[in-house]
Amino acid sequence: MNPRRVGNGRVRRRTNRTLCCPQLKRTPVVFLAAGLVSASVATAQERVTIDATPSCEGCTLRLTKVATLGAPSGLGELGVQPTINAAGDGRFYVWDTIEPGKILVYDSTGRYVRAFGREGQGPGEYTRPLHVISRGPDTLQVVDVVQRRATTLTADYQVMEVQTLPLSFPRYIELGGGHLVVNGLVQSRSAFGLSLHVLDRSFNVLHSFGPDPTVIPGQRYRQVRALAAAGDSQFWAAPSNRFAVELWDTDGNFRLELLREAPWFQEWTEPSNIPRLARPKPQLVGIHQDADRHLWVLIQLADANYRPGSQAADERILEYPEVAQYYDTIIEVWDISRRRVILSQRVDLHLHPFIGRGLVFSARQEADGIPYYDIWRLELNQNGR
Repeated sequence: MNPRRVGNGRVRRRTNRTLCCPQLKRTPVVFLAAGLVSASVATAQERVTIDATPSCEGCTLRLTKVATLGAPSGLGELGVQPTINAAGDGRFYVWDTIEPGKILVYDSTGRYVRAFGREGQGPGEYTRPLHVISRGPDTLQVVDVVQRRATTLTADYQVMEVQTLPLSFPRYIELGGGHLVVNGLVQSRSAFGLSLHVLDRSFNVLHSFGPDPTVIPGQRYRQVRALAAAGDSQFWAAPSNRFAVELWDTDGNFRLELLREAPWFQEWTEPSNIPRLARPKPQLVGIHQDADRHLWVLIQLADANYRPGSQAADERILEYPEVAQYYDTIIEVWDISRRRVILSQRVDLHLHPFIGRGLVFSARQEADGIPYYDIWRLELNQNGR
């Protein structure tokens, strides 16, 4: 399919000014409008099936626990479905449903520091603050995916600015110049079904593109992509339902598709069942490129000793500590330049990738029912080094 592009004009929409806070600005952003933002659909310029034979027999995987988040009660206590951000300022920012709208702050060792925010729709209030983005030593941005707002905060978490966003995005990465690549859908005729978008520092949409614009009810996985930076102007994107990773640039060019053949990961077109009731299907859930240009790929799949739960169980969403019993994680490291697998290893952990700075986390529950969240650094140990 040949890429299609439209004009690059922009439409601005004013937002209502907030009167309660003298220091607060509400900033207009650029919204997508039909025929006015660069958009394209593309096919890969190159497709390569990588060599699946591990190239480093002496290599091993090292998981180093860097922090544990949670507390028995009171300050620092977490619930069973937190969202964890490892921000560029070295801290962990956690949104949890125990106190909706509140964001908990932990230092790099997992020590609870403080909390800020509250539930609501005013300045400094949130519904689902899914992302916390560090914009230098003195500035943070909190992205609320329900209210579609970005709140800019000072180093002591005072509100500076609130912006309305052109789309809600569950996944993002930061590239050079403060640009973001986000995965989500926008309400625009020209960009309908396109799931990848480049945003500038002010959250204006610069480009929208994607490999598959087909939107089918009940098949949201078609637009879902795990993301990883690959330099200042390129990034990796990976679908959840097949073993493949795509290389894109920020102009919307589909540079490369790396394909991995594995008997334990067959492409699927129907979403996974509830793991309590039926064996879950493999899902590619996370990717990360490290400083050595190795690509880390994480796949969640059924636990090696998987057993279904009661068939009479309800269909509620499983909580993190509970769901861990049904899953293992396969961690692979790929040599990008040589197009081959370096290492492939299965671990008896349900890892949640990647929360920032190349870190992942797992959930566990103590005998007293208190949930804790272990933060892990993944490292490749090459030939004993």
